[in-house]
Amino acid sequence: MTSGGAEKEKPLSSTRALHDLLRTVRAEAMQGGRSVLEAWSGALGVGHGSPEFVRGHIRATDLFSEMLAELDTLDEPAKRRYESRLSIWWDALVEPAGWSEPVPNRDDPLDHLDSMADIVEAQSVELRTAAQKLRDALTTARRIVVQAVNDGEVEESAGSRLIDLIDRLLHEIDDPQKSVFRLKDVAATFLGDLQIFLIRYPQAVGVLSRVVGTVIVGITVLIDPVAAAGLASAVAAGSWTADRILASAEPVMPKALESGATRELESGSGDSEETDS
Repeated sequence: MTSGGAEKEKPLSSTRALHDLLRTVRAEAMQGGRSVLEAWSGALGVGHGSPEFVRGHIRATDLFSEMLAELDTLDEPAKRRYESRLSIWWDALVEPAGWSEPVPNRDDPLDHLDSMADIVEAQSVELRTAAQKLRDALTTARRIVVQAVNDGEVEESAGSRLIDLIDRLLHEIDDPQKSVFRLKDVAATFLGDLQIFLIRYPQAVGVLSRVVGTVIVGITVLIDPVAAAGLASAVAAGSWTADRILASAEPVMPKALESGATRELESGSGDSEETDS
């Protein structure tokens, strides 16, 4: 967020970005006992009262929110350990003592945030690898659907709907602004979308089975690597239909059917005039 100097490499996580920003604020505060306001102005590289200052601090609060999402991906012992520091990190962000006051001389609150960033970034690398493999599988699945439509195996309306669902997930994976950790929820929602599709278009179960067989392991690895191992065996058997595979995936997507897919089904929206048979 600072201006001038060489462009820094983008942090691998919002936790790291928040840590680096708060560390810069603290460093600015050490220069002659600056006030909170002066320290933040120096860290952001813009003057107080400017639109850029407002945008910079709003972005800092966004980083805090994204850090919370990353915190939720940790195992329970680590999550509890870092949750105990949340109020300290929040105080470092908003400084409740007042912006005109000197930055409080409290114990350094950032060591734990630094160690959390290390853990989160290790997970981030694994998730990005899983997301890329899923992207490759989705691209293959899309070709399967296009070919099925061209061959007359599936109605064009059903094929278009399935392609749209695949394209949405591809867009989420390719979106540089999308945190890789949020892809877990997006992938779970996609599974819910496929279940809704199966209800709407039962006649498309053949092509859907091939699509699900292509992408299900990649999706489940992204959500829950342990559950993915069992699903991989089921898909490898080759005899499972889409409905059975999706049913087996339900334990890793407890919120999927509470998503927009369910609301879409209830509202009757969609691109097909056919009704469930």
